[in-house]
Amino acid sequence: MAQAFEVSNWILIFDERGLPTDSIHLPVARRKGAPVRLLPLLRDDPSRVMEAVNHVSQPIALAWLSDTILGLVTVDADRTVRRYAGPTYLTVVDTRTRRACVDAVVPAPLDPPPVARFVADTLVLVYADTSLTGAPEARVKRLLIDTSTCSWAM
Repeated sequence: MAQAFEVSNWILIFDERGLPTDSIHLPVARRKGAPVRLLPLLRDDPSRVMEAVNHVSQPIALAWLSDTILGLVTVDADRTVRRYAGPTYLTVVDTRTRRACVDAVVPAPLDPPPVARFVADTLVLVYADTSLTGAPEARVKRLLIDTSTCSWAM
């Protein structure tokens, strides 16, 4: 089991009993990530919670792609405005080598961001669009996750 938090640049790994077994730091290349001192800031000044949380990358999908590979999709939405909108990024983590292929831009609408799910080695996006007649419709996009050209970072 794995978990990602919007207030941290770490992925936490748990065993089948729910006990923590590992944590892997995720480098930030394009996405906002989380400020390095965010958790101490929130502990020291709770009045800044909303300000701080509005300016971080929010995880929207996290799944195991294989025994050692995790996929994470985040959105850099600006929640200070009325709409939840922003760019979407994909990060792939190799838990065995502790390397990450970080912040690939996902070709998806900014407003609203897509719903994202992993199916094996494919990222499936569902997002709102407009038909040729102007009627609202849902679109589905499937993106094969290929890390062969990735610049892996630690």
